[in-house]
Amino acid sequence: MLLYFLTCSVSGCVYVCVPTPQATEALRITAPELVKFGVMDTVIPEPLGGAHADPLAAFPRIKEAILNTYKE
Repeated sequence: MLLYFLTCSVSGCVYVCVPTPQATEALRITAPELVKFGVMDTVIPEPLGGAHADPLAAFPRIKEAILNTYKE
Protein backbone atom coordinates (compact mmCIF):
# COMPACT_ATOMS: atom_id res chain seq x y z
CA MET A 1 0.00 0.00 0.00
CA LEU A 2 1.32 3.44 -0.88
CA LEU A 3 0.99 6.27 1.60
CA TYR A 4 0.90 9.90 0.60
CA PHE A 5 1.69 12.73 2.97
CA LEU A 6 0.70 16.37 2.58
CA THR A 7 3.90 18.37 2.74
CA CYS A 8 2.40 21.82 2.34
CA SER A 9 -0.37 23.71 4.06
CA VAL A 10 -3.94 23.14 2.99
CA SER A 11 -4.13 26.66 1.60
CA GLY A 12 -0.90 26.09 -0.32
CA CYS A 13 -2.29 22.90 -1.77
CA VAL A 14 -5.45 24.66 -2.84
CA TYR A 15 -3.48 27.32 -4.69
CA VAL A 16 -1.47 24.65 -6.48
CA CYS A 17 -4.54 22.60 -7.42
CA VAL A 18 -7.10 25.32 -8.06
CA PRO A 19 -5.61 28.83 -8.32
CA THR A 20 -8.76 30.87 -7.61
CA PRO A 21 -9.77 32.95 -4.59
CA GLN A 22 -12.92 30.86 -4.20
CA ALA A 23 -11.02 27.55 -4.06
CA THR A 24 -10.98 27.19 -0.29
CA GLU A 25 -14.69 27.95 -0.10
CA ALA A 26 -15.48 25.55 -2.93
CA LEU A 27 -13.49 22.79 -1.24
CA ARG A 28 -15.04 23.68 2.15
CA ILE A 29 -11.70 24.14 3.90
CA THR A 30 -12.33 27.59 5.34
CA ALA A 31 -11.64 28.07 9.04
CA PRO A 32 -15.33 28.02 10.07
CA GLU A 33 -15.89 24.83 8.08
CA LEU A 34 -12.90 23.13 9.72
CA VAL A 35 -14.27 24.04 13.15
CA LYS A 36 -17.67 22.68 12.15
CA PHE A 37 -16.08 19.40 10.97
CA GLY A 38 -14.12 19.10 14.23
CA VAL A 39 -10.71 19.42 12.58
CA MET A 40 -9.98 22.63 14.50
CA ASP A 41 -11.04 23.71 17.98
CA THR A 42 -11.45 27.42 17.32
CA VAL A 43 -10.58 30.29 15.01
CA ILE A 44 -8.24 32.89 16.49
CA PRO A 45 -9.08 36.33 15.10
CA GLU A 46 -6.08 38.09 13.60
CA PRO A 47 -5.19 41.71 14.31
CA LEU A 48 -5.82 44.27 11.58
CA GLY A 49 -3.38 43.58 8.75
CA GLY A 50 -2.77 39.97 9.79
CA ALA A 51 -0.63 38.28 12.42
CA HIS A 52 2.48 38.68 10.28
CA ALA A 53 2.02 42.46 10.25
CA ASP A 54 1.50 42.78 14.01
CA PRO A 55 2.78 39.68 15.83
CA LEU A 56 2.80 41.42 19.22
CA ALA A 57 -0.96 41.93 18.94
CA ALA A 58 -1.45 38.32 17.82
CA PHE A 59 0.49 36.66 20.65
CA PRO A 60 -2.01 37.47 23.45
CA ARG A 61 -4.85 36.12 21.31
CA ILE A 62 -2.97 32.91 20.65
CA LYS A 63 -2.11 32.56 24.36
CA GLU A 64 -5.75 33.11 25.35
CA ALA A 65 -6.97 30.50 22.84
CA ILE A 66 -4.43 27.93 24.06
CA LEU A 67 -5.31 28.52 27.73
CA ASN A 68 -9.04 28.31 26.98
CA THR A 69 -8.51 25.03 25.16
CA TYR A 70 -6.59 23.59 28.12
CA LYS A 71 -9.37 24.67 30.50
CA GLU A 72 -11.92 22.62 28.55
